Amino acid sequence: MESKHNRIKQVLKEFPFIRDIDDFRIEELCERTDILSFKAGDIILRKGEPCHKGLYLIIKGKIEVVNPDTGLSYFVEKNDIVGITAFIGRRTYAVTATCVEDSEVIFLPDIWIYRLIGEYPQFKDFFQKKIDERLSQIKVDTREKIYTPTYRPIGSYMTSPIISIPLDTPFLQAVKKMGENKVGSLVVINSSNELAGLITSKNLIHKFFDKFPEKKVNELTAKDFIDRFPVHLPPEYPLLEALYEMQSKDEDYAVVCEKLTPVGIISSKDILRILFKSATLYETHIDNADNLNDLKEIHKNLYKIADNLIENTRYISDVLTILSSIHLKIQRKVYEISAKVFFENNRLRINVKNIPHALIVMGSGGRREMSLDPDQDNGFIISDKITDIEKEYLNEFGKMLVENLAYVGYEKCEGNIMVTNPEMSKTLSEWKKDISEWIENPGKWGVRWSTILFDFDCLVGDEKLVWELREFILKKISLRPAFLMQILQSDSNKAVPISIFGGFITEKKGKYKGKFNLKRTGLMFIVDIARVFSLYKGISDLNTKSRLKHLERLNVLSEETVQNVLEAYEIMTNIILSHQIEQAKNNEELDKFINPKSLSVFKQERLKEALKTVSKFLDIAMGYFGGSPF
Repeated sequence: MESKHNRIKQVLKEFPFIRDIDDFRIEELCERTDILSFKAGDIILRKGEPCHKGLYLIIKGKIEVVNPDTGLSYFVEKNDIVGITAFIGRRTYAVTATCVEDSEVIFLPDIWIYRLIGEYPQFKDFFQKKIDERLSQIKVDTREKIYTPTYRPIGSYMTSPIISIPLDTPFLQAVKKMGENKVGSLVVINSSNELAGLITSKNLIHKFFDKFPEKKVNELTAKDFIDRFPVHLPPEYPLLEALYEMQSKDEDYAVVCEKLTPVGIISSKDILRILFKSATLYETHIDNADNLNDLKEIHKNLYKIADNLIENTRYISDVLTILSSIHLKIQRKVYEISAKVFFENNRLRINVKNIPHALIVMGSGGRREMSLDPDQDNGFIISDKITDIEKEYLNEFGKMLVENLAYVGYEKCEGNIMVTNPEMSKTLSEWKKDISEWIENPGKWGVRWSTILFDFDCLVGDEKLVWELREFILKKISLRPAFLMQILQSDSNKAVPISIFGGFITEKKGKYKGKFNLKRTGLMFIVDIARVFSLYKGISDLNTKSRLKHLERLNVLSEETVQNVLEAYEIMTNIILSHQIEQAKNNEELDKFINPKSLSVFKQERLKEALKTVSKFLDIAMGYFGGSPF
């Protein structure tokens, strides 16, 4: 029976643009790709969907590619390619590709395409001609628009010439060279001037004390501190994809190489500065707003910057962090405008800013994971030294604040978790008393409110009140961790929307028939479990991604578990945010209800795997806490 490896090799050799590539590269490609099968009617990729990070090489069947905006279409058959226009310069697909008949394809990861472009001129020429052909076939956009800064090659931004040292460079000499050149990394080369590894200031700090007891300082060399497998990419590799490679491997630098010869270096910080300039400009626009109408307009158009950001990163968690900072900046501005108006209109001319309190934001706002439609989850922590008249005025101000936030675009919380609810506007002592009761006797509301309240942060006001309450919660839970098990049991009673046969479970009737709430039935499991583990271990991190990374460092969760859960988190947040952006573009009400049939086969399969990971993560948590000595 023919092995999969040999079949892939044979099939790749049939493609004219791959036929002349060296055997060692073909062998590498065979190890890193696979043959995928699709049925007639399956959608391989869909307009508006994020690029799949590679190309589909057709080896059997027939696929129709349609530009829904123009109605233009063409067919792709054996030895041709699908996905090339999104790959070369757009973060999302401008076309939909549907199988006309049963088809087989090879998925070629994009990092290999860029390596082939850099190493084989004939492949580069073919690729350029194919791009021109496809752009004329579907009239997707002009070339000028296709080549965005996001997809400009890293060769245009890298630092060059590089600062390099040989493998046998003495430790002190390497440190001195970093200091003299004010750099955080040195490229290490071998005797043939090829890349041997990378030394960073982080390497030096982390490895020095491990090596020092074994050798004297003057015996240490670059070889003792080297990272032998740094991220290395060809100059043609796009800026966005370089950032993704670094982030996925948790590295700060990428060495730019022509074949194996280093020609430059670039850092993740450099790329982020380039990609996210527009977000900074947007925040400046908020600073300059001086009325609620301006803020309402900014909030209304927030989907545009979300659309831009989603084009400029592979990690949607990064987009959520930036969106959250913008949302919170808008809300702070609403607070400032409201406080000014309240001061001008109250009879005692009391400035609420001078009343000792903290306005806290909870839930996704506290975690910095806000999408396009966060509602109001807020409260007051008030100093115990406050006077009755000050408390009365603060509560009156709270009513104005909630109405103004709603006017700008932040819906009132259906669960009434807002400063207008006396349960959410209390002195520090009252908060401590009530939280103690929740933890001792949670009941329905204690569990529900704690899942939102325990992710709280200071939006405006006295940070010390927030710190003291957070420390109190961590200490209280350490004395009664069984409370956390009740939160998990509450989650375990909810169903992940995937059946034992692998199909999606959707609403059977009503407004959301054929859909399911991906946040409530998928994403929130990850958020809740990460919170439970963090509270149990006394971790003060609020962001879900940071919590998971911290739990991995503490060996509470395995590296494999954290990687799988983070991937599931990214997949679900990507689907939700992309869905909301399309709704905003069409002036539709924003929600988190997903119709799985609207996704391509590729996206459906990734979502299924993500939901399976969620189920496994819940099992891990239940097993962990079920065996704990509560």
